[in-house]
Amino acid sequence: MKHLLVVILVLMVGLVAVVTGCRDTRVPDDARLVAADSLLASDPDSALALVEALAPDSLSTEGDRAYRDLLLTQARYKCYITATSDSDINRALDYYRTHSNQQEKLTRAYIYKGVVMEELGHPDSAMFYYKHAESTAAPDDYFNLGYVKMRMGALYRDNVEMGGKHIIKYEEALSYLQKTKKIHYQLLCMINLGSLYCLKNPQKADSLLSLSLDIAEQERDTANFVIAAQNLMKLYINQKNYSASYGIFQKALRRNTAHYPATFFMYAAMTYTHLNELDSAQMFIDVLKENPVSNGIDSLVYLETLRDMASARGDNDEFNELDNQCKQFSDSLLALETPTLILKTENDINKRSEHETLMKQLAAIKSRNTLCWLLGVLALIVAACIWRLKQRKHQKQQIQQRLDSALSQIEELKQLQEKLQCHNINDDVLKDLLDSNIDMMKDLLEESYHFGNNSNSKKIREIVQFQSANKEKWTKLFGYLDMEYGNIITNTRANYPSLSEKDLLLLSMVTLDFSYVQMAMILGYNNATTMSSMKQRLAKKMGLGHSLNEYIEQFCPK
Repeated sequence: MKHLLVVILVLMVGLVAVVTGCRDTRVPDDARLVAADSLLASDPDSALALVEALAPDSLSTEGDRAYRDLLLTQARYKCYITATSDSDINRALDYYRTHSNQQEKLTRAYIYKGVVMEELGHPDSAMFYYKHAESTAAPDDYFNLGYVKMRMGALYRDNVEMGGKHIIKYEEALSYLQKTKKIHYQLLCMINLGSLYCLKNPQKADSLLSLSLDIAEQERDTANFVIAAQNLMKLYINQKNYSASYGIFQKALRRNTAHYPATFFMYAAMTYTHLNELDSAQMFIDVLKENPVSNGIDSLVYLETLRDMASARGDNDEFNELDNQCKQFSDSLLALETPTLILKTENDINKRSEHETLMKQLAAIKSRNTLCWLLGVLALIVAACIWRLKQRKHQKQQIQQRLDSALSQIEELKQLQEKLQCHNINDDVLKDLLDSNIDMMKDLLEESYHFGNNSNSKKIREIVQFQSANKEKWTKLFGYLDMEYGNIITNTRANYPSLSEKDLLLLSMVTLDFSYVQMAMILGYNNATTMSSMKQRLAKKMGLGHSLNEYIEQFCPK
């Protein structure tokens, strides 16, 4: 009996150790890194100098080295140093993903991984990491939640997303940031939101931007003051209130600061043009030649300014030429596919989050079952003692209760399994939708071939033709082929490294059973019979002893 009590005591101590074993035993961060972190908002240049002065091998822990990588990425961004690699932030992110007691830093790492991916030209990947930051942040981490919402809004805005997603993101960001003391970021969010309201709700835009101007002046935040003034000028120009735009310009010009962006002078040139002061307008255009605008929408406004100046001078030939350029440039902006990629990325992650939530519920039940099993073992031992002291009947009653509880939990697991099967069905539906879209594209190609002189047919050919400008659009097809045809593209690329992207596209179209006509239109050939020769040359280039179709058959699903 004494031995039995000792066993029970040992088991109880073990259970306590399991429950309390996840206590945070993290070593405090290096004080120099903490100091650099505190300087990021107020003095990023000093923060960057401090972090760069700390060599990684001078830091004693892996956590401090990850913290340094995170701060280095943040400081470089805040000092306007464009990222050329994501290696630093990758090391930080890898570390924080495996250390659950670093939630705020993990959120930041996801955010700045997204920032780096934006600067490297991958907006869809940026959205992927911003969504992870959003789901990782603590519910009361208002600043990071607000900041990541603002980044997502900017992503939609900068990629010409016209469906209102950019405004929704900025509105959500402002609701979070207003719960913090970060006035600078509140201003930045208000100004961007006011700018987006310029066409949709001019009255609200005027109210937000005027309030931003007043707050920036009170806070002596010259940078945000100038940005707010610039957006007010844009609003008044849209309303053809050029005298009001002139007044705001003069007010901002009195700040006498180095924070004037190129777009500020662009709106000044537009204002002076419509006030018929062409010499002043030309002076600001000359300033823009030294500091050209680079954003797509700003470039369009620049062309419109030149067009309006030509109109004011009475130069009809130049006006007509610039007007055509404006229309073409506007159409090209609206034709961008990046917003679709960003939106698809966000929707995919939302669906994945639902699936992960379901899996976490299942894991929680399994964990609870494990603990119940341990407690059940302990209960059985106690029941054995009671059985030896009292009676067997009482023991059977206790065991029956345990069995009923276990059966109930098994039923819960079955229900969760059914939900998971539903998710798999949804995945099959999405795959069928993608297959139908490929078939629809084939039909459109056939129609455009039979109606070659039709303007819509010409437009279809311009869109689908494989060119350097849209190469990335076609290469995204390779991932789908790998899923459906046993990694055909990955294996072919590895076994035949001399193949070009155009060769792989030809292989892809043959795999998907595109006709010679369809393939010729995509690759930009007028004669469909050329495709037969190209297939033979590709097979020869790969050194196949059989046809290209026989090579593809080995990857087809059985």
